[in-house]
Amino acid sequence: AFYAQMRTATGLRVRRSWRWMEDCLAHLRRRGTVRSAGADPTADEREAVYEQFLHADLRDIVYQPEDGEEDDEPGSVYDSLPSERDALVAALTRSMPDADGVSELPASFRSCMQVEELLDVGRDAETRLKLGPSELTPAAGQQKRCLKMILSDGTHRGLVALESLQIQDLSPHTLAGCKVRITGPVEVRLGILMLHEGNTLVLGGCVPEIVELQRAAVAAARKRVGSGQDVTMRALVRDELPA
Repeated sequence: AFYAQMRTATGLRVRRSWRWMEDCLAHLRRRGTVRSAGADPTADEREAVYEQFLHADLRDIVYQPEDGEEDDEPGSVYDSLPSERDALVAALTRSMPDADGVSELPASFRSCMQVEELLDVGRDAETRLKLGPSELTPAAGQQKRCLKMILSDGTHRGLVALESLQIQDLSPHTLAGCKVRITGPVEVRLGILMLHEGNTLVLGGCVPEIVELQRAAVAAARKRVGSGQDVTMRALVRDELPA
C-alpha cells in the first residue's frame, strides 16, 4: 500500500516504474526523509518524492515493460492510462500532410512531459548565441518570440511543440528536463503541438545530465560561429578554417 500511494504522490498522469520508485525511496530513506514502508506516507514524504520526480529523467521514470510483460506488482496504481498515449499517437497521425493536416487532442487529455530542447525561432541563430544566459524574467524583454520545443513523455521522444501564445514561465534559457503538464484540448498541426498558457502549466525542475549536454551544445555552437569574440579575432579564426 505504501508503494502504491507513493507511486501516485505527484498527482500527475505518469505511469512510474517500480524500479524507479524503489531507487527513489531508498535514496530518500538514506537521507532520513522517508520512513519505513509500513507507514502511510506523510505530506512531506510525498513532497520529497515530487522533488525527485521534477529532477529525474522521464525516460527513467516511466514504466517501460518488455514485450508481453505485465506489471502485476501488488497494489499497482497508475496515474496515466494507455488512452492518453493512444490519443497522442492518433492526433499526430491525423495531423500529417497525407491525412487531415490538423487535428486536436481531446479535452480529457492529460500528460506530463519534459522539455529536452528549447529554441526561440523568432531570432536568427547568431543573435540567440550572442544573447547568452539572461537574468531577465521569462517574459521580460521577450514580447516578440516563438519558442520551439522538443518534448518527451518518457515513452515518445522527439515530440515537437510550438508556442502559439507566450507561456510566461518558459524562456529560451529554461533548463533542459523542465517538466510541463499539458492538458487538452491541444491543436496539432503537421505533427506539431500548439502550446499556450491555456493548455500548458510549467512545473519546473531539470535533469542535470541533459543540462550538461545542453550547455556543451551551446558552447560548441558559439565556438563555431565565434560568438563573444571581437571582429578582428573572428576574422582571424575564420581565415584559419580550411577552404
